[in-house]
Amino acid sequence: MSHLKDVVTAGNFRAGRSIYEVTAESIAQEISQTEFQVLIAGFLGRKDRKKMVLDPVLKRLVVSSLTSNSDKNTENISLLYIRRIELLASNVVAAQMHITSRSEKEKDRVLDVSFRSMAERQLFAASIKYLTSTIEFDVDGEMYMDGVCPRFKAQAPGTMGIHREVLLGLHCNAGLLEYGRHHVARARDMQIIVDVEKPRRLALQFKPISIPLEGDDDIAAWVRKQHKVDEQIDRLVSEQKAKISNLTLTFSSAWARERFAGRLRACALGMDACDDSKTTLELPCGEDLKVLCATYNVGDKGPPKELDLLDDWLHGGDYDVYALGFQENSNRKKWVSKLTKYFGNCPCPRRPASLPPLGPKQPSHVLLSMSLLWDIHVYVFVRADLKARITDISCGTVATGIAHILGNKGGAGLGFKIDNTTTMAFLTSHFAARATRRSVRQENYETIVDSMGRSVIGHRHNKGLPFNHGFDYLFWFGDFNYRVEM
Repeated sequence: MSHLKDVVTAGNFRAGRSIYEVTAESIAQEISQTEFQVLIAGFLGRKDRKKMVLDPVLKRLVVSSLTSNSDKNTENISLLYIRRIELLASNVVAAQMHITSRSEKEKDRVLDVSFRSMAERQLFAASIKYLTSTIEFDVDGEMYMDGVCPRFKAQAPGTMGIHREVLLGLHCNAGLLEYGRHHVARARDMQIIVDVEKPRRLALQFKPISIPLEGDDDIAAWVRKQHKVDEQIDRLVSEQKAKISNLTLTFSSAWARERFAGRLRACALGMDACDDSKTTLELPCGEDLKVLCATYNVGDKGPPKELDLLDDWLHGGDYDVYALGFQENSNRKKWVSKLTKYFGNCPCPRRPASLPPLGPKQPSHVLLSMSLLWDIHVYVFVRADLKARITDISCGTVATGIAHILGNKGGAGLGFKIDNTTTMAFLTSHFAARATRRSVRQENYETIVDSMGRSVIGHRHNKGLPFNHGFDYLFWFGDFNYRVEM
């Protein structure tokens, strides 16, 4: 961190420029030189092949024909008029995107765009997001309508069996699920029923709470006005004496369902998805776990001779779980031996007081398991008394090097279940190098998500789901090789 502070106070940052501004400038510089070839749906659903270019200076999108350079076949769309971008994860083959724009004189217009790959679509969306902050992004039904409260779209049965679209909002700081104009439910009191046979469907059982709104207020405004939300909800529950209701939801894809269910579970546990100040993970038994994830591209170097030199990196036993990712590590045995010796000499301040103290030759932490892909490794050390509570350990690797065969680039992952209730996974990666290969790095990410989900690590916990939605907690770290010009 001290090195980062030195960089931030030097060069361009002396003029008061933020990291965000420099990142946006870096992306703008690359995107101005990128031409996207896409299919755009036209008359009667016919798809025409076009090229799209983002102009970061004038902040506009230029759509033109692939075969003609005539200005008559060119359309300019100001980014200021783009209201919404919807990325459809349920149609991943076509890498589809809907762009909704409005000019001063026209009504809403929707461009149905299909990219050649998910990586291109992601680069395009990320670039627009950096160039302007006024556009509403919807990724497979999830969006941040007010910058804080994540909202989801789903279908729910209505009258006469006809399904209607519902908008669900999660007020993480208040622990409330919003559905409809006036109704909320406490996340911690809800029962979530997952339909195994129908991966897009989810059923909820809860007691509905009607919120008395004033004027043009919405639920978010009501929450902001309350000094003590819990007390107000308690009062409303006591007054209304509601009975248990059932709500069956159908999402656009299994990904969307798991994204919503994961956020709802986190909300029920009191975890604010928008709050990064929480430093521990709460287990259902009430215990808090501290997890340290660290990554190190060692450049084929071995470990330091002195154990004390590892203290600045690993903080001497202050955590319950250590997940250590290595890249370019051709000295696996030396590193594992040195780390095992280091944890064998560490104190264990987080060991429960109800357990007997450790003996002089008992290690504070032990090696749980490791996952290896060539010189890409992840080692997981856990507090010694935790090991007996961990089951279903599984590993997986995905190579993204040449032809997706060579393992000089790729990912190595390790997953497990603790107390037979909570699943965790740790993944370290080494992505393609060089500043100009951002789209290749995005493809590395997507390949790992897709292939790791079909490996052992994906099958044992949530079969059929993508890797990044198959665990209660996923930690992904490594040498991603992204470049930021400073």
